[in-house]
Amino acid sequence: MKKRLVRLAALVLALLTIVVSAVACSSGQTLLSLGKQKISLNLYELYLSRQKGTLCTTYYYGSEAKYDDFWDTTIDTDGTTYNDYWTSYILYCVKVYLAAMYMFEEEYKLTLPDEYIEEVDEYLYEFIIGDGDGSKAALNAILADYGVNYNMLRDAYMIEAKVDYLQQYLYGSDLSKVSDELKEQYYQDNYVRFKQVFLANYYYVYETDEDGTVIYYEPGEESETGKILYDKSTGIRKFDENGKALTDEDGSIIYYNEDGTIAYDKVNGVPAYTYDENGNFKTELHSDEKMAELLAHAEDIAEFTTPGDTKTFEDYIEKYSEDGDGQSNYPDGYYFATNAQYGYQYIVDIIEELGTMEVGEISIVESEYGYHIIMKYELDEGAYSDTDKDVWFESTTTSFTSDVMQWLFGERCEQYLDKIEVNEKLLSELDMKIVNPNFYY
Repeated sequence: MKKRLVRLAALVLALLTIVVSAVACSSGQTLLSLGKQKISLNLYELYLSRQKGTLCTTYYYGSEAKYDDFWDTTIDTDGTTYNDYWTSYILYCVKVYLAAMYMFEEEYKLTLPDEYIEEVDEYLYEFIIGDGDGSKAALNAILADYGVNYNMLRDAYMIEAKVDYLQQYLYGSDLSKVSDELKEQYYQDNYVRFKQVFLANYYYVYETDEDGTVIYYEPGEESETGKILYDKSTGIRKFDENGKALTDEDGSIIYYNEDGTIAYDKVNGVPAYTYDENGNFKTELHSDEKMAELLAHAEDIAEFTTPGDTKTFEDYIEKYSEDGDGQSNYPDGYYFATNAQYGYQYIVDIIEELGTMEVGEISIVESEYGYHIIMKYELDEGAYSDTDKDVWFESTTTSFTSDVMQWLFGERCEQYLDKIEVNEKLLSELDMKIVNPNFYY
């Protein structure tokens, strides 16, 4: 039950970019109204605090977003501050919530199924037990930092449940009520596709023998502890005083180079990674000289590949790219949503560069990991419905289904926004700068 509600809340909060308490005399007062539907100042504070909590994480602005100076920083030549931007954005999103409630209650006259209500109550009960130690009053003391109490928080979750139900009513949980033409339109307007030759600015530190020579093992999942492979084609054997060829502890004959170092089979064997204290692969950065060589190599690939010549470019990928199994795992390339939030700056930079390119054009993007020589590919029709490409369209980090639903839902709500009545005096009492960051509710 809890997993469904977490998904529900995440879906709705995507509308909020995922995404000092209110003055006592303003408690419960109506901030926004449309027909019989209302949003109180308290719920508005809750939504502001949720977004502030999100923005205070390392995924966005980090701890600096907890301080007033950050929110006073201007981000546009017209004097707009972070506070202005995010406060206005959340106000817009809350208006969308209100429009959704109007559709749910007054246009379609829907009734929320009991299972949704039960899920909300079970989820909130966990807050009472976990955060309030079984006391609703203790939980209310915590919630006061975000301008609400238990009942108000329940109202917020009920709104989210109704929005989720309304979206499924309109579009189907799997977009079954949405035409293929609309889905294709969203895909074509909001995604880019590319392939790349990746030249890393680092190299892996592999296991070596006492002479500092990288050891090569028989391929397999446990190569680090597997059988060592020696180069029998070029290596030579050494013998002990009894004329017996020297062997390793596994009984395999050791082959040596002429300089006395061990000759490993680099063709058929694989090296073994070494790990740091956190369990990550150990790497070392290339020298400045090596990086200059890599840049020259990247420029040559870009220069000597005719725009649109995918065969030549993919030959370069096969021959030079250090993108791991990228080419074999994703033979049709990489797909990224242009309007999504990504945690890696190099992905953002690549998407921005692709936005300036024509299909078939080649460009070089430098990142903290190395050089990405990218070619923009034409979007193949209906890729979002190919289960082999779910990693790009339906995964833990992205959802084409959810994005299309939010797009259609946002457009559907737009017709109501100008009809919403706003209490401007109450609105002036709250902004992103004032509220506390809310990480949990």
